[in-house]
This record gives sequence, structure tokens and C-alpha cells, in this order.
Amino acid sequence: MLGVYLWRSPDADRAKTYLRFAFTGDLDERIAGMALDHGIVRTLWLSPQELARRSAQWRSPLVGRCIDDYLAGLRYPLELLVTHPSAMASVSADRPA
Repeated sequence: MLGVYLWRSPDADRAKTYLRFAFTGDLDERIAGMALDHGIVRTLWLSPQELARRSAQWRSPLVGRCIDDYLAGLRYPLELLVTHPSAMASVSADRPA
């Protein structure tokens, strides 16, 4: 786990709050024929410098902070995250999800 980040946009009329959970990992090769998740149109691998040049396209300044933390070697153990068993229980047909 890289970190948990919180930011609120300064736009008083249409403020948005972003809560980002950032993880790191290693990728294997792409699985042929596997579709991207809905809403994702492509993958694009950029260097930190290329990402910085596109900062106007970021949803929030948290993107830059995540990059800085990653490059600084910041990491937290996954044991930081706890899931109560009730979160994994199946939802019955008579209860709304």
C-alpha cells in the first residue's frame, strides 16, 4: 500500500472530495482478449516527467503526491487494511444491496 489520500476541490459551488487508496505492484504481461473495465478506454504508460507535464489533466493534486511518495519509496504493509467478516457476507435476496 502506497497511501491513503484525501483532497477537496476549492470550488465552493461544485466542490468534490476525493479519497484515493493507492497501491503498488508488479504487472505480468497482458492477457490476450481480456477487455478493459467499463469506462477505461486505453492504458498509457508515462514517465514521471511525462506525467508532470500533463498535470492539468489530473483529477486532483493527489496524483502528484502519489507519484512523489512512490518515487520516495514510501510503502505501508497491507495489514493496515482490515475487513470485518460482515463485509464479505453475501446479500440475501430479500435485502437491498
